[in-house]
Amino acid sequence: MNLQEAHFVDHILSKLEAGGYVKRKPSDLDLKIAIDSGIFLKFLKISQPDSLEILKKNNSSDLEYIIIENLKDQLDNRGVIDVLRNGLNVSDISIDCVFLNQFRH
Repeated sequence: MNLQEAHFVDHILSKLEAGGYVKRKPSDLDLKIAIDSGIFLKFLKISQPDSLEILKKNNSSDLEYIIIENLKDQLDNRGVIDVLRNGLNVSDISIDCVFLNQFRH
């Protein structure tokens, strides 16, 4: 990458970060499911704290591991589109994976 390109990349990244984008390391990406598990879990904690609280009460073991393994299984069995549209089910608790209403006009 030449110097001009590096400045351009830095400029784009700074604008993205100013808008809320979180810069992560490539190693943060789970290549099997093409998701940054840390960001996904943060999304769940922010968007669905009540569901997570119920799951914590019902699953005394490693909840984050249970959620991510469940996500992997459901992506394998149902596919990405179905999981995005209908969410996933963890211990009979429905978890939304995306909220699209904000993008509709």
